[in-house]
Amino acid sequence: MAVAGYDKLNLDLIFSGLDRLPVQGEELYAKRFAVKIGGGYFASLAVAANLGVDAKWVGAVGEGAFSEFLRAEIASLPLRIEELASGAMPFNLTAAAVTPEDRTFLSYGGDPFRPTAGVLYATLKGYRHVLTADGFHDVYRKLKAEGAVLLYDRGYDPAMRLADYADRLSLCDWYFPNRKEAMRLTERSSVEEAAAVLSEFLDPVIVKGDREGVYCLSGGKGRWLRLRHRFEAVDATGAGDAFLGGFLYGLEQGYDLEKTLAAAMAAGGTAVEAVGCLGKMLTAEQMESLLKKEGY
Repeated sequence: MAVAGYDKLNLDLIFSGLDRLPVQGEELYAKRFAVKIGGGYFASLAVAANLGVDAKWVGAVGEGAFSEFLRAEIASLPLRIEELASGAMPFNLTAAAVTPEDRTFLSYGGDPFRPTAGVLYATLKGYRHVLTADGFHDVYRKLKAEGAVLLYDRGYDPAMRLADYADRLSLCDWYFPNRKEAMRLTERSSVEEAAAVLSEFLDPVIVKGDREGVYCLSGGKGRWLRLRHRFEAVDATGAGDAFLGGFLYGLEQGYDLEKTLAAAMAAGGTAVEAVGCLGKMLTAEQMESLLKKEGY
């Protein structure tokens, strides 16, 4: 079995075509609106599954109108799911406002839901690559001892501190911060400096640089990697999640690190060309064609 991960679902209400954000007390009308299944590990696994990877998402969908929408979206994806619980709203609800410069989010965490350690272990046991959620260190440590490769990718938190992440970074084989997260976590002012700090825990260190590509520090040598192909950006929501999906594809194909990162950038770049995390995904044939054009 290939890839599995536990995470909460997201339901994204996406307001795009905005020139700017409203100030307090002001109402603006977006030119476009969409309701999409959201990001996180679910999106990463869906992108990997669309590339032909045997991928399973573990979590809860819930009950009610929002959950029915999510189930319909999930049914259209080549992704296996394993539900661990039900409830009115065991997912995140996010309103995303997209401007030419960036995105802004307003989220509600939904009903609390966490599986027991025993249940989570049973659902992830036997997978080669496991996406790790916060907590459950004993579960992931046991899976790693059994041969699983552990990957970690969580969102930005202004209060994130390296001391709080040290155990997780030491445990995981791969970590995928973007430049903002890496610099905040390490309290450094550049991607290169942040990567040097993270190299105390990981080798290679990977930092997503958005339009600049990806910075990779391996064996003490760092460099920026970029694709020649230029993607037409519409909405950057979920680009980082798609990046991880492409990376999983590269791992499963047995590519070397540079080609794996090229696959990750291709998946992430493709995601920005449509609204929503899963608005546009590559097939394996499309991925291989793009990689060939890049010289891989």
